[in-house]
Amino acid sequence: MIMNIKLLASIAVFAFLVSVVGTFTMQPANAEDIKVKLQTNVAITDTVTTETKSTAVDVTKRTTASVAVDMAEGAASNTECSDQCYVPNNIKIAVGGTVTWENVDSAAHTVTASDGSFDSGLVMSEKTFSHEFGTVGTFGYACTVHPWMKGTVTVG
Repeated sequence: MIMNIKLLASIAVFAFLVSVVGTFTMQPANAEDIKVKLQTNVAITDTVTTETKSTAVDVTKRTTASVAVDMAEGAASNTECSDQCYVPNNIKIAVGGTVTWENVDSAAHTVTASDGSFDSGLVMSEKTFSHEFGTVGTFGYACTVHPWMKGTVTVG
């Protein structure tokens, strides 16, 4: 009887340790891709200060000439994806710059401006839509098939 209790306790401890180790070592396969896409509009500038013998890194947002945006996987069925339906969903771009949306979801989506200035039509899975922005302004857009999918392009 005592041996059975010790055996059960040992099994419980082993199962606990396996779950803890497994939790810390698991991460999404596309975590690095998502991180890169979320940082597409960030520029990094290094500044070295010799007085204190340290390195300071100044991270500033800037407008870019072109930006890639993903129509997120699962966005068609996730009505609560909010600001993660288009990744990144709020971007800044220079006048004359181009935004390219890529559909990485299995469902078809659209990229349709609130003011009607651009409309992709249906963008099928693994296809892209690009639009060049020639005027300064803020352009809201959404998927007409899945209206919870929203984003903003700021040109200037």
